[in-house]
Amino acid sequence: MKKVIIILISVMFVLNVNSQDSEASKLLAKYGFSTSSVLTSLDASKISYSFKANSITSTIQTANNTSTTVKQVYTYDSEKSAGEKFTLISVDGKDPKKKDYKHFDKEKNSVISKGLGLTEKDFFIESDNDKTFIIGFNMPKEELSSKAAFMSHSTGYIYIDKTSGRITKIQIKSNESFSIKVFHVTSMIIDVNFKYNDKFKQYYIASENTKMKVLILGSTADFSLEETYSDFKFN
Repeated sequence: MKKVIIILISVMFVLNVNSQDSEASKLLAKYGFSTSSVLTSLDASKISYSFKANSITSTIQTANNTSTTVKQVYTYDSEKSAGEKFTLISVDGKDPKKKDYKHFDKEKNSVISKGLGLTEKDFFIESDNDKTFIIGFNMPKEELSSKAAFMSHSTGYIYIDKTSGRITKIQIKSNESFSIKVFHVTSMIIDVNFKYNDKFKQYYIASENTKMKVLILGSTADFSLEETYSDFKFN
């Protein structure tokens, strides 16, 4: 289940935008933004910082109200070679076992990011108030890899704070149910919260929160993933 989220985040922040004249771009320009510059600043392929992550994955089976929780600590080092950037430190407070390393590397270090060829026609104005405006965008199905095909069932939302002129969050929300192998996802919300480093002039992900309702082998379950990041070192 967790691998689904990793693929999504990896794909989401390598965005290539072709600028055209649309109502969404006009609103962005009114406040000094452009769709291209806003999304380019979040390009995962340009991340040049390291961090420590605390990850908590929880699953609650609805039928019998039983739950499982897995806590992981890992690090990310942007200066390491591809396939070695993520390092698992502990699982549930203990040294990882061989199978933990194998599963972790398959999830993290084998992910290949692919950009989405978004154009302005994929964007729309979701809302605009005194403090925040939200630009929505739809996932172009033809641009998605087979592993990320489920994203065609979702809509993205970019939250921009008018006072600071910064992105504060990107949210991915499912529009309909969809299947991933043996899982049938009935609802999904992913919140990726951003902060901005003024000294190094770049965005960084402060936390990620995912909630899903899934149906697997006839049983329903609530799935959540909470990841918080700390010990940032910018290059």
